[in-house]
Amino acid sequence: MNIGFNRIYSNSVATSVNGTDWDATIGLTGAHGPTFPPISFAGGHQNLTSIGSPNADANVPNSLVVADSVALTKGRHALSFGVDLRAFQFSVIDQSHQSPSLGFDFSQTAGEPTLSGGGLTGDPFASFLVGATQSWSLAVRSEQPRFVSSYYAGFIQDDFKARRNLMLNFGLRYEVETPRHEATGANSVFSPTTPNPGAIGPNGPLLGALIFGGTGPGRSGSAAIGAKTYYKDIGPRIGFSYAPASSSPWLRNTVFRGGYAIYYGPLTYGDFGQALTDGFTASPSGSANFSPALLLDSGIPHYPPPPNLDPAQDNGGFGGGFGGPTYVAPSYGRPGMVENWSFELQRQLSRDLILSAGYVGSHATHLRSLLGGVNALNPAYFNMGNTLNLLVTDPASPVASPFTQFVPLYGGAATVAQALVPFPQYMNIDSDCCLENLGMSDYNALLVKLQRRFSNGLNLLASYTVSKTLTDADSALPAFAGFSGGGYGQNPYNLKGEKSLSFQDIPQTFVLSYLYELPVGPGKRFAKRGGAVGKLLVLLC
Repeated sequence: MNIGFNRIYSNSVATSVNGTDWDATIGLTGAHGPTFPPISFAGGHQNLTSIGSPNADANVPNSLVVADSVALTKGRHALSFGVDLRAFQFSVIDQSHQSPSLGFDFSQTAGEPTLSGGGLTGDPFASFLVGATQSWSLAVRSEQPRFVSSYYAGFIQDDFKARRNLMLNFGLRYEVETPRHEATGANSVFSPTTPNPGAIGPNGPLLGALIFGGTGPGRSGSAAIGAKTYYKDIGPRIGFSYAPASSSPWLRNTVFRGGYAIYYGPLTYGDFGQALTDGFTASPSGSANFSPALLLDSGIPHYPPPPNLDPAQDNGGFGGGFGGPTYVAPSYGRPGMVENWSFELQRQLSRDLILSAGYVGSHATHLRSLLGGVNALNPAYFNMGNTLNLLVTDPASPVASPFTQFVPLYGGAATVAQALVPFPQYMNIDSDCCLENLGMSDYNALLVKLQRRFSNGLNLLASYTVSKTLTDADSALPAFAGFSGGGYGQNPYNLKGEKSLSFQDIPQTFVLSYLYELPVGPGKRFAKRGGAVGKLLVLLC
């Protein structure tokens, strides 16, 4: 039995984090962060540098693994079976920006323009000395997220020697992986079926709003929201190896091999923790032109502390960290599945020479992807052309406001196009950060290999492969620079159109490797008697 525990503490902490309450030390009320408040200067003296750093965060992944397997041979059966149990915890300790970031420029101490047209006076350092900020911001979290998940698997394998020249392999593996969720439910996701109280349409609230994990008023009743556990990861394996007992010159010294198996990959997380904190993080801020955004002597103004369980709080948000919601569909908890199959013919041409030829194929589904576009405009509306750019208040607009608050919410962005998206209360809905599994791939290859076993000082291996890899998941993993960050698929309503040659597709591959032992030295063809000359040749070769 194997038992293992791993813990990694990875932090990014400013040097000022030493247990001092810097906000209280400098007399700034209304904030209590562990870092010295970051101070920046804009305009005026160009050599003024920023002071302080907001960083005070750490990621702490923990894992516990318990695994055991048993091997048993009985007659013509070689049996093996076992279990693999894993528990994971990913803690996010984030106290960054809890001390306010303070910005100063010349405008807070500027006078009237000079008569000679010399421009405004004022200086950012003077603004700093009087405590008049041009901007300020901070972040306060009601929880430090602690994401948990688990993995359970069991398997059984039987290698059965059915006949002297026939080996059969049978196996079955069953596994369950629970998607990561915040242990206390302190996270939120977009729900396409939840009424939005901030988007009242002609027939009542539009569907599509935030839901919050945990128990209590305004919460879903469960800590596990978003992706649901998939319980059908059954992986059969079957294979054979057959050497015909025949005197035929075509079958003598020939072996046939083949097999089929289903495998499941692990769930792949991106910025899972930080993307699902809407409602559990407050980010008060302020900015101004000539009047101070904040006088330091007055302290940070009062703000509603988190949590905020308003389902409509992200209305009008753009997503991707710009105020919009994040969608983690229940189906995203299904791991990627890969079907592999192969057939090979191997023939011994001579005592030292073996030729192999075969076919390998695979088909994968539910791969990590960046194809979503939950709130994409249906291409059926594209024939409207420039009409899509009209405001819904324009007399020529073919559509009315989809909900009462639409125009006040969007203002100059209250367009026909925005009114026609599936969830017009949002500019965008993010879905690519957290487990999106809409990708697929196909791989087919023909392989030929010639191998010369080590003989007379020479070992040789030559292989040639013709293959094709098709996929629609290159944009997610691996994150090649030319593909990652390219946004969603060109048409989220027709994902089949995304299938194309993979970035990793290599149509033809030829590999030649060899090892040659020079015939020099004791027992070899040259300088076999040794001596000074023989030793020198061995060193030189």
